Amino acid sequence: WLREEATVEPYEELIITQKLHGTSVRLANTVVKRQLTKRERFARKFLGAEISEHSYDLVAGSRKAIKDPNNPNQDHYYNTDIWTDALAYYGGSIPKNVVVYRELVGYIPDGGPIQKGHTYGQPDGTYELYVYRVALITEDAELYDLGWDQVKDFCNRHGLHTVPELDRVPKGLFDVEEYNE
Repeated sequence: WLREEATVEPYEELIITQKLHGTSVRLANTVVKRQLTKRERFARKFLGAEISEHSYDLVAGSRKAIKDPNNPNQDHYYNTDIWTDALAYYGGSIPKNVVVYRELVGYIPDGGPIQKGHTYGQPDGTYELYVYRVALITEDAELYDLGWDQVKDFCNRHGLHTVPELDRVPKGLFDVEEYNE
């Protein structure tokens, strides 16, 4: 906030949401390069057939890594690949060309808490995802974020949870100290 405060006019409304402590996860339904079959490679090379090298697929990622659900030989921070696990469970709710940014809170399915001291009442061995951002990817690889009310509408339509909204206040009435943990 201290970096951005000067860019916001005093009359502008701030929407304050709760920062949940877990692990960040990005889930997307986007265009990926696909492995062509031998038959497709042959048809393209010798018959001049137009074969698409791309298709839509679900992908997951953390803040620093993209997870390939089709690659079983990946390193994970936890014993379980909770990002790909979350993709398998929640991926069907993501339309094409959409990236959903979420915080995964609770417990690792085969172990302890995702973030010690911050399990948010989840039963042992379970987790929940809370959306804090939704972006659209254009054909030209441009990324456009939905506004917060659009994020809430998107989540309502797709059966997803958002991070808790704490308040809406004009910048002139905002006191960051009131919201510190």
